[in-house]
Amino acid sequence: MSPAATLCPIASAPLDQAALLRWLALTLHPRISPAHAVRTVAQWQGAPPISALHDIAHEPAPAAQGSREASNQASLPLQGQDAELETVQPPAEHHSGRDRTPLDRALERAVKWSELPQHSLLAYSDPRYPDRLRHLHDPPLLIYVCGQPEALSQASVALVGSRGATHAGCELAASWAHALAMQGWCVVSGLARGIDGAAHRGALASIHEGGSTVAVMATGADRIYPPRHRALARQMMTRGALLTELPLGTPSQRFQFPRRNRLVAALARGVVVVEAAAQSGSLITARLAAELGREVFAVPGSVYSPLSRGCHALLREGATLAESVEDIVRELDGSLGLRGGPAPRAASLAVEASPLEQKVLKALGYDAVTLDTLLQRSKLEPGTLQALLLDWELAGRVVRTPDGRFQRRGGVG
Repeated sequence: MSPAATLCPIASAPLDQAALLRWLALTLHPRISPAHAVRTVAQWQGAPPISALHDIAHEPAPAAQGSREASNQASLPLQGQDAELETVQPPAEHHSGRDRTPLDRALERAVKWSELPQHSLLAYSDPRYPDRLRHLHDPPLLIYVCGQPEALSQASVALVGSRGATHAGCELAASWAHALAMQGWCVVSGLARGIDGAAHRGALASIHEGGSTVAVMATGADRIYPPRHRALARQMMTRGALLTELPLGTPSQRFQFPRRNRLVAALARGVVVVEAAAQSGSLITARLAAELGREVFAVPGSVYSPLSRGCHALLREGATLAESVEDIVRELDGSLGLRGGPAPRAASLAVEASPLEQKVLKALGYDAVTLDTLLQRSKLEPGTLQALLLDWELAGRVVRTPDGRFQRRGGVG
């Protein structure tokens, strides 16, 4: 039986502050792990009662809770402190600093955060909570949302991949995200460097045409990671959302990323892996998606590139080959009735190319190559080749990698 059928009923309207405070207390209490909380909520018939919170706070911890995995799952900023939960009430003005427990302060901080513009706290029983997360075996009982909560319930496709992606990989991710957003898909990713950031930016380029994008964070909602994506995160709030299940103040830690990845997989109807090394976290997202019954797509790459090994492994395991946006839309778009029309294709570099340009294109291939390699392959004079490469670079047809090699721009034939 799915969690949606066993956990507490869904309210008909957004929760009032008293009910929300009880959900907050459940997720912030230092003695209650997420797994323990989910098991307990299944016994309730509405917002968690204060008495139940008090009882489970004093129950002996389950054997599994002492494991390293359970400890990692909790990842609460108050963990290890002795905060007792006798009552849960709105923070009182008259309480002195000595009277207020760490839990009191955490509750007050979360309530104040939720009162800011474009900030929302969505508990499991809130009707605005995304239904696709309810079908997880361990759904987050409360999520912090910056931006537009309705974006979380749109038909979505996740684009994920390496943090150390190539220029071509980032170009492809941005181009495909833009094309998918233009057709009505919300693009979901993890706000990381590389493919994630490129996917978010590509989707943002379609905002004026109604596109949207959602980032699932592995930190508290008040901590953007990596810091370089703060401006990107602010832009996303206008036509999309950022969400996290982690309490405010939670920093980036390695063990939180797999838990973040399960939310990426759950929100999306399909997951597209653009570039991934053999041990990439993107493979975790893809396998979680497969377990949830989502479609998994993998973009093939050069057999010489370490960033292709993860994608090729997924293809061997049965992932759908994705060579174009049309491959994705064909699998996912049949019954959704989204905006029609074929996805835009990048203009081909080979169209109406002169014999000289055709020669360089053949020498260039599809992998990044050095100038010396191009000279050897094309047999051209250095000045002639460099002039042509400069023209193509200025026209956006080729890119130069940080180590000085040349590569066709993503999506260019």
